[in-house]
Amino acid sequence: MTEVRDPAAVNVRQNLRMLVINAAPAAEAPGGVIAALSGGEVISQCALLGRGASEVMVALLQEVLDAAGWRKNGPDAITVVRGPGSFTGLRASLALAAGLAKAYECPLHGVSIGACYRAETETRDVWTAIRARRNRIFLERPDGTFWAGAPDSVNVPSGQLIVGDASSWLYDRLATTHRFRSDMDQQPSPGAIAAAAQNVPPMESVTPLYVDPPEAKPPLAGLRPAPIP
Repeated sequence: MTEVRDPAAVNVRQNLRMLVINAAPAAEAPGGVIAALSGGEVISQCALLGRGASEVMVALLQEVLDAAGWRKNGPDAITVVRGPGSFTGLRASLALAAGLAKAYECPLHGVSIGACYRAETETRDVWTAIRARRNRIFLERPDGTFWAGAPDSVNVPSGQLIVGDASSWLYDRLATTHRFRSDMDQQPSPGAIAAAAQNVPPMESVTPLYVDPPEAKPPLAGLRPAPIP
């Protein structure tokens, strides 16, 4: 873990120490991260893969805090990506972030992936395409609402900017009518996540942002009765 200059870290208060967590990527999608930033610059970070991320999250968090020298005093603020993305990764990361914020008595912020790109580009006219399971796309519109479906069904007004780790799935079909940025075809950078936090107030807890309903369902025969004391 080495110090990294993040060009996306814009307008972050000087010397603010922020911990960011993004466990939204599903399956083996790259781009998940735990990172410590000071004044918008990454000083330590660890990558998170979607599958199995929740199992190693605490250990990687300790590595990041130790490398930053924050284990004892903690960060000044924590920002966690609330979705859309992996059901398990989001639940685990949001719970971890809330617990850390309470332990360190620091503000907690929750941001969507699209909000990170809007902060980085400093414009609201950004359409964010995120990889979902079964080769589908979650599309976050500029107003923060969502659509989910197959890549060939995506409908974005002509001329709009499309970013996100599924934007490459749309490039061949929409390159002549829409705008793309090759530097924004992955999950948002730690600096972009930190920048997005400036646009949302702190909260006591962060709820996950799901586009699809959870796939876990109760048994057809109903739940088992409670044990007899």
